[in-house]
Parts: sequence; structure tokens; C-alpha cells
Amino acid sequence: MRTVVTATKTLTWILVAVTTVLTFLIFAQLVFANNLAIDGQKLSQVEEEIKNLQAENTALKVEIAKASSFTTLSQQANDLGFMKPSKVTVF
Repeated sequence: MRTVVTATKTLTWILVAVTTVLTFLIFAQLVFANNLAIDGQKLSQVEEEIKNLQAENTALKVEIAKASSFTTLSQQANDLGFMKPSKVTVF
């Protein structure tokens, strides 16, 4: 009889330990899954920001190209009162 009680207590402790370990593992899996979802969301936001900055960079390059074109610079020089020389003398 004493062996049956000891075996029952041992079995109970084993079941409690296994249940505790499984509960901990399930909780850990939920925490890791949540962190993975949050990191994926942050990654999407960073990729979207990169896409927007690349588009803005392209627009700025076009604006720089327009502003530094010969036609634009000639017009600005005329607006500031500069004139083309009638005769160029080289020394």
C-alpha cells in the first residue's frame, strides 16, 4: 500500500512539473510571436520610409538638374542684368 501512495505522489509531481513546463513554453512562444509581429511591423514602416525618401531624393535630383541647366542659368543672368558681350578679346 505504501508503494502505491509513493508512486501516486511521484506521478502527481511529474504531472505538475510537466504541466508547469508546458505552460511556461506556451507563454514563451506567445511572447516570441508577439515580438516577431512587432518587429515585422517596424520593418514595414522602415521600408515605407526608405521608399518615400528615395522618391523625394529623385525629385530633388530633378529639381537640381533643372536649376543648374544652361537655359535656367542664362535666364537668371538676364534677370540680374548680365548681358552677353558683343566682342570677346583673348589676350
